[in-house]
Amino acid sequence: MTPQCPICDDQGWVMVERPALIYGPEGTVLKAVACCCIEGIKRAAPLRNGKRCLTLVDVWTPEQVLAAFPGGTAQAAEQAIRDRLVATGLPMVCRGWTIASYKEHVIGADKELARYGHWADNWVKGPAEDRGDVVLYGSKGTGKTGLAVAMARGAFDAGASMKFTTARVLMQEFRESMRDDGAGERAVDAAYLEPQVLVLDEFGGATLTDYLRDTLTALVDSRQKAKRSTLITLNVEDGLGATEVQAQMREVLGVRLADRLVDTALWWSLIGKSKRKPRRRSVLPYEGGSDAR
Repeated sequence: MTPQCPICDDQGWVMVERPALIYGPEGTVLKAVACCCIEGIKRAAPLRNGKRCLTLVDVWTPEQVLAAFPGGTAQAAEQAIRDRLVATGLPMVCRGWTIASYKEHVIGADKELARYGHWADNWVKGPAEDRGDVVLYGSKGTGKTGLAVAMARGAFDAGASMKFTTARVLMQEFRESMRDDGAGERAVDAAYLEPQVLVLDEFGGATLTDYLRDTLTALVDSRQKAKRSTLITLNVEDGLGATEVQAQMREVLGVRLADRLVDTALWWSLIGKSKRKPRRRSVLPYEGGSDAR
């Protein structure tokens, strides 16, 4: 196979001359530094804990880097992706979630959940205008947010614009936008209409006024007309059937929006035991300095 990188031949490392002060000011030694290609990033990443690994950007002049990588360095591309992810509103803890990591850490050997990984792959690989809306419902901790984020990240990596928000944040922004002459309201509407994929997380416990329900209904309606996908996660109680879940949806989002989603969206039921790992509690000594044994 022909190497993709002519600088390092896909080895990830390049030998360059570096000053060797131990031999005097004019002495040099050959030192391995990470290349600026994708393979270089892969090789250098494990060495960045605690001490950053040198790359060609550190030892070459900007002119040399530009001549070697006229299309831009992989580090620059990686930073651009990170910047785009920050702009999506994804919490830092979610930015590395992908369908592959969902399959590994959530699905594992669970054959019941395996179908969701398959469905998610098909949703991402389909034409952007045909992906449609998906409602992921289930009890807390069953992987709804993880799957929604992984699907949105898959579309994002394929070039789609994406935005993530929670029910609480969305409702707060809607309320605050009502305080001016309408400019804020239009700005909020545009911010949530524009992304090709929108994740609305943690619905089910939010209390909505009639105005907020109408605003959300108009938003989803406009997104559907523009063929933009919306992923909604809905917290429901254990043991509810599809009909009962949709009834709860009508109470939360209102009849108009709930019925529209029932008719047009895919409904995925993530029911089962919580996938969340219990947090470790730190053990602190009692006041006075002695531990109880």
